Amino acid sequence: MLGAPVSQSLIGNQAQIMAQMLAQSNLDQARLHKTVQNFDLALASYEQAKVNFKYIADARQLVPSLSEAKNALVQARTPETAEEEVLRQRIAEVYFERGELLDKLGKSDKAQASLCGREH
Repeated sequence: MLGAPVSQSLIGNQAQIMAQMLAQSNLDQARLHKTVQNFDLALASYEQAKVNFKYIADARQLVPSLSEAKNALVQARTPETAEEEVLRQRIAEVYFERGELLDKLGKSDKAQASLCGREH
């Protein structure tokens, strides 16, 4: 069946596109909530963005572990495409902005872990 791999590939690509749109939406919502100082909702949105961007990275096999995702700007392999570079940048933005928010919420230990990529 020659058609089966092609359709699986198309389905996989469509799922990744949808996941990217959802992850970006989560990040945008987090930033909006942070701007209006609705920090609890911002934190929840950052968490969801983190999960979704990590899912995309894992699906593309950009990073084999969460620790590599947290250190994407410093330790990750060189991206092969501009799209991969954008994904790595979004992961870094989520961790950095989430760390700033945790600091504002008085959760300094968690904030430091998020900013330094030491969080579990």
